[in-house]
Amino acid sequence: MHYVFEVDVGRRIATLHREQSSVLSKLLDGKSIAVSAPTSFGKSFIIDAFIAAKQPDNVVIIVPTIALMDETRRRLFKKFSDRYTIVNAPDTRLGPKNILIFPQERAFGYLAALETIDLLVDDEFYKASKTHDGHRSSKRS
Repeated sequence: MHYVFEVDVGRRIATLHREQSSVLSKLLDGKSIAVSAPTSFGKSFIIDAFIAAKQPDNVVIIVPTIALMDETRRRLFKKFSDRYTIVNAPDTRLGPKNILIFPQERAFGYLAALETIDLLVDDEFYKASKTHDGHRSSKRS
């Protein structure tokens, strides 16, 4: 049974609905999951709640566009910049705790520099498919 509960989502408390609570519970239990949900579902709250609760060392968030990268950076900077290095430029030095936010083609440069990835979020991963976005996907079939 899954319950609705209040969580710290970074400098404020939010009440997660049952489905959000279920996803967060699985993540906190260390399970790998894929979530497909509409924009209004509140996936960002789940990410923020996980970071606030677990305080992972390295979070990597892959986003489909530069605009979404900037929006995500602003949101997470307000909430977590006192504890995390927010990385979205290739020349940013990593700190002890990092949140990296990049479009898929920019993320590869940092992967070798990370000892571990505690949370990997691929926002709109279906767009990596040649069927959905031939310009951003791998050209291999």
